[in-house]
Amino acid sequence: KENIRLIKFDLEIIIQKVRIYHDSLLKEIDFHIASRSRAGLVDLVEELKSRKTDLLEHIQKVNEIENSLKSNSGYCERAILSYQRGFMKGMASITQASLLSKAF
Repeated sequence: KENIRLIKFDLEIIIQKVRIYHDSLLKEIDFHIASRSRAGLVDLVEELKSRKTDLLEHIQKVNEIENSLKSNSGYCERAILSYQRGFMKGMASITQASLLSKAF
């Protein structure tokens, strides 16, 4: 259970780092859209708006991952199940190697 909590905490830290990066990038894109619009750089503004749309989709995906982390479903559940499966296989392997392979 403790290791699963550690996995969740690590995911929360990663999500926060991604959020900080996305927020900063969004502000930068908005600034460039406004300043390039004033300069009349229509093509560049359209490209920036397209990039902003992509970024907003990424932000939505991060929101979904965060929600799955809070509800123990989806992406988060997959990571936990993968960890548990690996842990059980490791325990079985240790038993196999240390006890079941010994002759009486």
